[in-house]
Amino acid sequence: MKKSNIILLTAFVIILIAMLVMMISVRSFISDSFIKGDGNITEQFRDIENFEKIKVRGNYKVQFTQDSILELKLITDSNLHEYIETSVRNNELVIDSKKAILSGKDILLELSNVSITQVEATAAAHFTTVNELNLPDLKLLANAGARIDITGFFENLSAVQNAGSRIILSGKADNLKLESNAGGNIDAYEMEAGFADVEANAGASVNVNARELEAKASAGGTVNYTGNPVIFGISTSAGGNIRARD
Repeated sequence: MKKSNIILLTAFVIILIAMLVMMISVRSFISDSFIKGDGNITEQFRDIENFEKIKVRGNYKVQFTQDSILELKLITDSNLHEYIETSVRNNELVIDSKKAILSGKDILLELSNVSITQVEATAAAHFTTVNELNLPDLKLLANAGARIDITGFFENLSAVQNAGSRIILSGKADNLKLESNAGGNIDAYEMEAGFADVEANAGASVNVNARELEAKASAGGTVNYTGNPVIFGISTSAGGNIRARD
């Protein structure tokens, strides 16, 4: 074997060993940093003040029911309950963790209240509705791989997603405003809108069903529409695409 080949092979082996050591170190660091669930799944009812807004940060699954009863039930590993924060500040319920936690199953929160005006989900959080909401106004924000699933009837509904998140909407809305950015998706084919103002940017997409439509798409963003809408304005730039559903 040529000397140059031996040198290349040696360098390749050294790189592989270095990568392996790094992977083991990172895995060990992550394992030591997270508080692991004990596998004993228990329920805990928590006292909370009334709220209008919800903010969920982290890998939580929140199931919301519109109901006259104000209630929050946490379902997860028994040793993780103490690390999960559920507090109301400035009329906003914040769901977060005091430390990095890891469970083998979904960390589930069953939540009910008579009304909400805003939901914000970040960092892989998943928010979903159990029954059909009936609200005058609702604002949705999804960031960093979060997901929001909403069904109901609204006068004004707005939704913004960023950074690979997803928002799925169904029901009816008089006015619908949607903005999708950075590779994520808003799917509102099942949300019948009177008027929809939609925007898709940076490789993101929006699916919309409306009677009247105004749409913008830029930087590889895509707007797909159905409902045979009256078009009030269309704007595309930098590879953006607006098209009727096949």
